[in-house]
Amino acid sequence: MWHKEADVLVVGYGGAGATAAITAHDAGAKVIILEKNPEGGGNTRYSNGTVREFLDIEKAVTYIEGFSFGIVHRDMIRTFVEECTKSPEWLKRLGAELVPHTGSIFPPAPAVVFPHLPGADGIGPKRQVKGTTGREAGGVNMWGLLSRNVEERKIEILFSTAAKQLMMNENREVIGAIADGPTGEIRVKSKRATIMTCGGFEFNTEMQLQYLGLKFGALGNPGNTGDGIKMAQEVGADLW
Repeated sequence: MWHKEADVLVVGYGGAGATAAITAHDAGAKVIILEKNPEGGGNTRYSNGTVREFLDIEKAVTYIEGFSFGIVHRDMIRTFVEECTKSPEWLKRLGAELVPHTGSIFPPAPAVVFPHLPGADGIGPKRQVKGTTGREAGGVNMWGLLSRNVEERKIEILFSTAAKQLMMNENREVIGAIADGPTGEIRVKSKRATIMTCGGFEFNTEMQLQYLGLKFGALGNPGNTGDGIKMAQEVGADLW
């Protein structure tokens, strides 16, 4: 039995979840968002909230490939860079005014962390969303822009509702998720897609030890405990 149904189910309501929800809605889909915390924002609210400019796509791809240690294929890096170049205009369409990012002394070079790597001169400066009061940090401004756009579209958000299991049909296609909400278990059907945007495992000590070999102090949203990674693994996904 399904309690709710949508074309697209988004698990996690941070910057990535809001972006996915807005994009799916504007493409004509009915969207439902599940968020385990009582409010959204994810790591975006804790971040600098910047978008990157690229001066030369080929050089930028070479630069990123240089610190990827051969793990990420060049075609994937190219897709990442090419899609990132669209972010500023997309944010402007949502109502953003982008201004130069000046709030950090890192990285050590003007635009990159590793200025000695080939292609570093293809990386451009960062920009951030201008706030309405001039006081907020970049991530707060970015989140404000995204969350306002979600609210304006009247996209349904289920807060304090933690997804715990992906549901599959007989063809092993993901067709929804089971979550624990304020009034108990809820099942949400996704007719077209389920998008996992529920963060990493930085606040899960066991997973830190398993995958990083050490326990680290984490920064960001404490809700990032690897839930989505575990759910994806349970339906056959591998880590990469």
